[in-house]
Amino acid sequence: MTTGITPLNNILSLVDKMRDQIATALPRHITPERMIRITRTALQKNSQLAACEPRSILEAVVTASVLGLEPNTPLGHCYIIPYGKLAQLQIGYRGLVDLAYRSGALRNPPYAEIVYSNDKFVYELGLKRKLRHVPANGPRGEMVYVYAVAQMKGGDPHFVVLSRAEIEDLKRRCVKASGAGTPWTEWEPEMWKKTAIKRLCKLLPLSIEFRRAEILDSQAEAGEPQELEPIDADWSEVRSEPQRAESLRRRLARAKEELPQPEHEQKPQDAHAEPEPDQAEQAD
Repeated sequence: MTTGITPLNNILSLVDKMRDQIATALPRHITPERMIRITRTALQKNSQLAACEPRSILEAVVTASVLGLEPNTPLGHCYIIPYGKLAQLQIGYRGLVDLAYRSGALRNPPYAEIVYSNDKFVYELGLKRKLRHVPANGPRGEMVYVYAVAQMKGGDPHFVVLSRAEIEDLKRRCVKASGAGTPWTEWEPEMWKKTAIKRLCKLLPLSIEFRRAEILDSQAEAGEPQELEPIDADWSEVRSEPQRAESLRRRLARAKEELPQPEHEQKPQDAHAEPEPDQAEQAD
């Protein structure tokens, strides 16, 4: 009695074979063995992932590797999520916080908090900005606001506040916000926080890794292919960033070029093509 190769075993085998590509993409603080082990665990725990196109899973793993984020772990850095037959990488709230602080530009890690209807909450904008939040002792009610705070080294704290109406409007623009199993339905509070962090960090001069993660996450939410195109930005204050940006983009592109092509994209053999010389000789 023989047993066939299951889709899960096939993907696990491909992941193991991609060790060199993953090692090339990873930063120093994560080993390829750890990334492969994390990926194998994620695949074994989620049967829907195992049913996805293998290349889409490998692309998500390589992208997470380039950003130095661990997917599908309690750290909450990022998640490989199945959407039908395709898997995509989505950055978590904690992943954005980690990348923002890793840039070295912030005094402390940025953070976001949700304001509930029974909390005491006051904020003011203008020249004398103010933010005060006192959580309720008892039942806190429903989510009504979310805010994010960050402080640059040697600077004053920055904050942004988003209302429920603003969050709902942004959620409607996300093509993957509805349906069972999506981040917006499974982890809505975390999505509120992530949205606030993304809005705040658009105002801060953070690292290229953060900008890349922000773009990739927005592409996933919009249902677009995740690609690292050149970033049009003013890097006058950080002269090394253009070179690092291009290096990051090339690392991901090089790793993706070495991934196996999906079967439906492989070039079919032309039945009317002329036979190769050795085939012609055998035919005579």
